Amino acid sequence: MSAETSGWLNRMTLIGNALKRGKAWHWRAEDQGEESNHYDGFVPVEDVKRRLFNFEAVSKPVYAQNTDGSFKIIEGKQAITHSVTGDVFGVVSDRYTIHQFDAALLDNLSNILDSKDLGIDSAGLLQKGAKAWVQISVPENMTTQDGFAIRPTLIGTTSHDGYTSMNFKRVAQAVVCDNTLTIAMAENSNTVKIRHKGNQVQGLESIRQALDIVYSMGDEMMRELDRLTAWKVTDDQFDALVKDLFPISLQEVTFVDPNGNKVTKTIDAQDTRSAGKQNPKRDLLNGLWRTDPRVTPWKNTALGVVQATTTFNQHFSGSDKNRYNRNYTKLLTNQQSDYDKLVMQKLELITA
Repeated sequence: MSAETSGWLNRMTLIGNALKRGKAWHWRAEDQGEESNHYDGFVPVEDVKRRLFNFEAVSKPVYAQNTDGSFKIIEGKQAITHSVTGDVFGVVSDRYTIHQFDAALLDNLSNILDSKDLGIDSAGLLQKGAKAWVQISVPENMTTQDGFAIRPTLIGTTSHDGYTSMNFKRVAQAVVCDNTLTIAMAENSNTVKIRHKGNQVQGLESIRQALDIVYSMGDEMMRELDRLTAWKVTDDQFDALVKDLFPISLQEVTFVDPNGNKVTKTIDAQDTRSAGKQNPKRDLLNGLWRTDPRVTPWKNTALGVVQATTTFNQHFSGSDKNRYNRNYTKLLTNQQSDYDKLVMQKLELITA
């Protein structure tokens, strides 16, 4: 489920607002250090500095060994290393500018974090400290008139390995580990990128607009959710959608005509094999629509359709083997969002 160990995730990630969202999936009591990595409210900025960003990335020369055993410096290259452990994060060009995590992420967000309206929702280190993120959010969920809760966030991430620019992006995904960070950064939303060249202050003007970005994201999501809940869907229309999503083939029969030719013809009867595959899927999706608590609060609306089809796709479609990795891949490659769009296109035709 993660490239990181349980011990690393329980000590090198800090998870805020645990009272509202519960513990992260990787929480293990036996792997917690001297302090819990979960906070009831926002994660204090000083704790991020003290517990995570308590080292510096240091530039060291890169050497090549000569045939006589001596060493020479490789011009134009530098190794970026951990000031405490000595781990090498990456070998990069000498034009590469180090962006220390506390300055790049916390200082750049300080004007936002000074606001009482936003705070640190999560922060963490990955890959032995080569990569870091800080995610900020509003203190309370935003809830639609129909009771659907959302939490818009802004995430900042950067690295010392030469692979990642400094990125600031608005996302819906709650980040608690490497996989959820990858999913968040794959979301289709506006991103401010600052390359590791020159002065890292460049781009700060865009970052100062982050407060408006987070709240505008919430407003956009609320408008979309209100649109979906206002879009009425009858049980018959949902049944038609289910049949469209899981079509059952008709039987084909082959016979010899009077001229001795073999002829294949489709008849008005369900193919037994196709019905055997599709009917259980139809029944399961209809069951979600009518009885599942993840769906029923928004039944007979387009939001209920999204809840039902997404729940089916993520929790019931296919075998349980490797379900987590399969869902992760769907989110990362936008297969889930493409599927959601297909469902809405079909629903529009049925309810038009």
